[in-house]
Amino acid sequence: MLRNKPIRGALLDITGVLYESGTRVAIPGSVEAVRRLKEAGVGVRLVTNESSIPVAHLSTKLEGMGFEVREREIISPIPAVLKVLEREKLTPHLLVSPQVESEFAHLLSNQTSPNCVVLGDAGNAFSFEALNKAFRALKTMPSPRLIALGRGKYYRHEGELHLDVGPFMSALEYATGVQAEVIGKPAKEFFKAALSDLGVSAEEAIMVGDDIEGDVGGAQGCGVAGVLVRTGKYTPSSETHPCITPAAVQDNLGCLVEALLLGGM
Repeated sequence: MLRNKPIRGALLDITGVLYESGTRVAIPGSVEAVRRLKEAGVGVRLVTNESSIPVAHLSTKLEGMGFEVREREIISPIPAVLKVLEREKLTPHLLVSPQVESEFAHLLSNQTSPNCVVLGDAGNAFSFEALNKAFRALKTMPSPRLIALGRGKYYRHEGELHLDVGPFMSALEYATGVQAEVIGKPAKEFFKAALSDLGVSAEEAIMVGDDIEGDVGGAQGCGVAGVLVRTGKYTPSSETHPCITPAAVQDNLGCLVEALLLGGM
């Protein structure tokens, strides 16, 4: 066992763990691994910072690859930020992917000026003009709020590394002096929400990811054992991070689940 208590819950990153970004093909062994976890009675939640497509589309995409997952098993920043905006009656200025703008439509008003900026994975919509508009919006707000959907540094897409939300978040923070509120990994509340949804304690769960900081470090920050897999954006330097030591390192999710169920971890 990785922990003193039996593992009752598995938090799994999606991109780089279940499939490689830019593809519609599951990483070998990952479909079977998710199925085996569920058959063994281990609760599964897919904990992702994916904010470029709606959760319903992501669920459909995973089902198309052969994964037996339901939309409610996906913990994503989009539903989480919508709850915050609705609860606090916020009107957002959006810098997000065009594919998710419709999710925010009911919160936008021609009569109300934006009182926060929501920053997600905008992909090709990240432009100098778009960043300038977000910057100006923050500078004109009496009480500016910058809400970032994760703060990842980079990700791998179609074999190439791409800047993630984090660098753009940092640019806006630096230019405006506004500290971002992060909804998504590595924020503790995001992991706690996943644990609560599963009904397990931190000591009874593991987090599996390809990001040593956002996945492994974020999980360990709230007491969950973080396991690193050598897929996705993993690089050998991930295993020698100066501040974060994963609870275990495995070649992929399939190898991890095999070792876990055989009692080798």
